[in-house]
Amino acid sequence: MNDRDGKRLALAAAIRQEFPEAIAVDASVAKGRAYLAHRDAGGAVRPMYLWLERWDVADGEVMYKHVDIAESPIRWPSAVVAALTTWES
Repeated sequence: MNDRDGKRLALAAAIRQEFPEAIAVDASVAKGRAYLAHRDAGGAVRPMYLWLERWDVADGEVMYKHVDIAESPIRWPSAVVAALTTWES
């Protein structure tokens, strides 16, 4: 995960680059997951859950898969939950 200048990005910064509407991000490649609070077109802040997997260790590439909220863990990081205005995905 690199920026436009080729510098390596932190995971949360890379996720924010991929999802510019993200307000709060809690992510860990080691744990294989990311929790996001993102603003939709109507202005509501909704939850998003991603599975993460390191794709290329040398390049630092990480692949993600969007997972339905119904399949996400019950406990979410407080910083992400505090940013939500609705629990609907």
